[in-house]
Amino acid sequence: MRISKMAFKFPVNSKSMFNPGDWNNWLQKVKSFYNTDRGNNYGEIAPFFITQHHDNRPYIPIKIFDQEVACLLDSGATTTVIGRDGLRFIKALKLFAPPYKMKFIVTADGSKRRASGAVDLPLYLHDQFHIIKALVVPSLHHEIILGSDFCRNFQLKIDFKNNKWEVQDSNKILMVYDDKPKFSFLASDGKELSNLNADQIRVAKKVINEFNEIGDEVVLGRTNKIRYSIDTGDSKPFKEKQYVLSPYMMEILNKELDDMLRLGVIEPSNSPYCSPVLLVKKSDGQYRFCFDGRRLNEVTKHDSYPLQNVDRILSSLRNARYISSIDLRKSFWQIPLEESSKEKTAFAITGRGLFQFTVLPFGLRNAAQVQQRLVDSMFGPEFEPFIFPYIDDIIVISQTFDEHVRLLKLVYSRLKDAHLTVNLNKCKFFRSSLKYLGFIVGENSLRADPDKITAMINYPRPRTTTEIKRFIGMCGWYRRFIENFSSLVSPLNDLLKGRKKKEKILWSEQAERAFIQIKEALTSAPILSQPDFSEKFTIQCDASDTGLGGVLTQIVNGEERVIAYASRSLSSAERNYTTTEKECLAVLFSIDKFRPYIEGVSFDVITDHYSLLWLNNMKNPSGKLARWAVRLRQHTVNLIHRKGKDHIVPDALSRAIPEEGDPAEINCLSGSTSTTVDDDLNIVNETLDCWYLNLRNKISASPEQYPQWKVIENLVYKFVPSKLPFKSNIREWKLLVPKAQRVGTIDKCHSPPTSGHFGFYKTLGRVSELYYWPQMRYDILNYIRKCDICGSQKVSSKGRMGKMGAPKRAEYPFEIVAADIIGPLPRSTKGFSYLLVVGDWFTKYTLLFPLRKATANEIVMHMEENLFLIYGVPKYIICDNGSQFAGSVFRDMAEKYSVQKILFTPKYSPQCDFIERTNRTVGTAIRSYIKGNHKHWDKELAKIQFAINSAKHEVTKYSPSFLVFGRYVPISGNYYNGTMPVEGNVEDYVSRIKDLSKIYVHIKDKLQTSYERNLRHYNLRKREYVFKVGEKVWRKNMVLSDASKNFSSKLTPKFVLCKVKEKISNLVYNLEKLDGSDDGNWHIKDLKQYLGSNSDVSVM
Repeated sequence: MRISKMAFKFPVNSKSMFNPGDWNNWLQKVKSFYNTDRGNNYGEIAPFFITQHHDNRPYIPIKIFDQEVACLLDSGATTTVIGRDGLRFIKALKLFAPPYKMKFIVTADGSKRRASGAVDLPLYLHDQFHIIKALVVPSLHHEIILGSDFCRNFQLKIDFKNNKWEVQDSNKILMVYDDKPKFSFLASDGKELSNLNADQIRVAKKVINEFNEIGDEVVLGRTNKIRYSIDTGDSKPFKEKQYVLSPYMMEILNKELDDMLRLGVIEPSNSPYCSPVLLVKKSDGQYRFCFDGRRLNEVTKHDSYPLQNVDRILSSLRNARYISSIDLRKSFWQIPLEESSKEKTAFAITGRGLFQFTVLPFGLRNAAQVQQRLVDSMFGPEFEPFIFPYIDDIIVISQTFDEHVRLLKLVYSRLKDAHLTVNLNKCKFFRSSLKYLGFIVGENSLRADPDKITAMINYPRPRTTTEIKRFIGMCGWYRRFIENFSSLVSPLNDLLKGRKKKEKILWSEQAERAFIQIKEALTSAPILSQPDFSEKFTIQCDASDTGLGGVLTQIVNGEERVIAYASRSLSSAERNYTTTEKECLAVLFSIDKFRPYIEGVSFDVITDHYSLLWLNNMKNPSGKLARWAVRLRQHTVNLIHRKGKDHIVPDALSRAIPEEGDPAEINCLSGSTSTTVDDDLNIVNETLDCWYLNLRNKISASPEQYPQWKVIENLVYKFVPSKLPFKSNIREWKLLVPKAQRVGTIDKCHSPPTSGHFGFYKTLGRVSELYYWPQMRYDILNYIRKCDICGSQKVSSKGRMGKMGAPKRAEYPFEIVAADIIGPLPRSTKGFSYLLVVGDWFTKYTLLFPLRKATANEIVMHMEENLFLIYGVPKYIICDNGSQFAGSVFRDMAEKYSVQKILFTPKYSPQCDFIERTNRTVGTAIRSYIKGNHKHWDKELAKIQFAINSAKHEVTKYSPSFLVFGRYVPISGNYYNGTMPVEGNVEDYVSRIKDLSKIYVHIKDKLQTSYERNLRHYNLRKREYVFKVGEKVWRKNMVLSDASKNFSSKLTPKFVLCKVKEKISNLVYNLEKLDGSDDGNWHIKDLKQYLGSNSDVSVM
């Protein structure tokens, strides 16, 4: 094999060579990994590879598992190669590189380089996934060099002249840098503070230092929020026999006992109860004191308190820009026990006496529920979607740095008040991404942990007939999800013909290709699925003489789907274990590996070792089995036996452990291809398509120059390797479609009921199963955007249009008032059915008027008598488009008093937020006092109005009554005539202000601050757009159902087509229907762009 040097140079003096859109979008995805603003240093591109200037060789951004990397492209190299620094990266991802038969490679200068091994690299590039075999060459300084095998598998076409590459018909910019790349490694869950600038780092360190006060490793917290009571009902005390420990273990046990006495975790006891204790070795070689509470758990009543909904947490975390994780230190030991429960946790130590826990022991039933109840009491629903407590982990997320600082200080304050301490070694602050509950979460991303498929990616190539049969048997377990399974495994079956059991086989190129394709199928949908945390999990595990294997599954629509794979080899000591010990070790290994999915919930464990079913009931277990039984009882697990012949997948994983040694010989044979003639497309007038005709003639004349093309019965086919997202029908030869037939082909795969008018990805998948043409993705996307039916039925996935506008600013009380009607309500005993709510924009003063009928005359009467003649005539009245406010009666009143009336748009306007919020407050208060009799809703209106007006408002920090009357309105006759203190903890000088005009200036600032805060939140996911007069737009269809006419609004189009008649403001447009009739004023959030009709669509 020969690796050539790149012989081409690229100009790097100008930025014009880059496609700014593609470049900036890609750069935006990885910029959070760096902690300073580097200006135009575009060399820093990925968390694993950091490049500098003056290197003008081409690099391509790819993904290996969840990591984005930039790899050097060398189309002259025949294979992909990993250098010295890349080897460190491969080891970090737990990929195994066994020795390879090709011992040397030859570079372009003729020198030989030794290859230490080969590794299967799972590569993702632009919606494609392939497993590429890469040689490991430690003497090379490059990290990863992509060779022609990469280009061939991904159908990569390179345009060196224009510095671009093309894959799957989507043009991408080829990255070119100005200096030799430099390798840099970061942890997979992001680097702490790496996404902050220098000023933010200083602030962040101060916040982290505050947590040091509650991160003491010597003193353990003891919460004052909750005490746990162990409810054992009428059960009698019990006394269990203690385990016998060696003198060495007793020495360690006594030391642990002394530490627990110092921390106050245990105390001397006179209890009639007694449970055994033992020591369990941790991964770092130290020992953990374990209370064997199996007997106590059997008589303890179950606590049904729910844990947090993991799906909801994960969906919220994907929107976070800043993430922090706070871990409570030995959280269970920070929860005290009720006095009556302490004696139930008693245990005896030979030579030391009887002791009992003062806190919640590890391994006790309901421990997770108690911990969840504690953190929920501290961080309830009011803190969502920014703070998520899950057992002993507290996740904090935000979109801005300042908000994140505020939230962390809040968490610190709550934990400190609750007397809880944290484990600073496990806390993670200000991350851009975080590994959590089996996922890697970050801004706009939710990625599966690479560990889910590492076991399958590392599955070694079979070397004997027995190993081939085992692999085929494992794949056959999921054959119903693998298209053309029989054809796919046929090359592997061919290796078995005429061979004896355990006979070594000669590995072929066809077998290699089938092996890789099967592994791709096993590590992708539909076999590999996302977990559903509302459904039960099942762990299937097994052990062999060499390794352990496990599979986490769920039942989806009656079918078993894989969530994750796991395997590891046995150590030399573990290989001496008995069969029962190995099988038990497989159970514990699988539980630990899949802990983020099954912690705190009930799950099943399926094993083929019948003796394990008696593990929980073993009498006087000793040694490892005793310790393992205690670890197992910390989970709510149901052990199920399955016969070995049906326990195929975990058995194969446990035996498929990569070992040192030579793999099977590779016999490089020329691969065979299969063709499928598709009769669905009737290609007519092809001679009119010069491009198609010329290509067909070239292929027919020189087929050896076009190995990826074929001509069969005058139809042109292209070889396109199967790709993950669209693998429902594995067809490698796709029919090339002439330009004239492309729109019809897309329509056939999109518009009929059998195609469902689905979106871009589903339509692309349906088209690409059978057909191919250049720029197919663009043509399909353009067609769907202009589909009239899709436009009228589907909501846009883009951010809503229209940012918040500037509202009218009030300068004094009752300058601007808002009015709205609540109802109809049940007719009260006094005959009222509606409620008129009037609110002052400046002071938030609220007036409530019950109405018998919601007529304009009755509303005008209340406005004049109870508002204008008492509080003065306002300058503006804001109200909705109801007929009462839009009619002539209300309009005449406004003209009479020279009041400017402002009507907000149907359904929504930011200007109506104040009165809508007031309506919710009034509605809540009414519901709180009707006592089940809905006819009494008007009984307490006067008192509710007083309550609202006398309460301090969260924006102004004053009560509305004080701002209107200049004094506090008393509720009883004990009235203090001196200077009344101001409510709340406001500035001292405010409390002495007597001049209301100065307070009004303060209130205007408060209102402006509130507006700016709401502006930032409202505009977070909004985009600006301006419609032109005469432009067609889709307007949200707001119709009501009518059962009498068998008409349902849910079945009507979601949008109707209108024209812009007049632009009222940047946010409000007056529309007209296509027949010319007026359609009223509409807020921009209820509009979306009309992109044209498919009658105008043509493809290139």
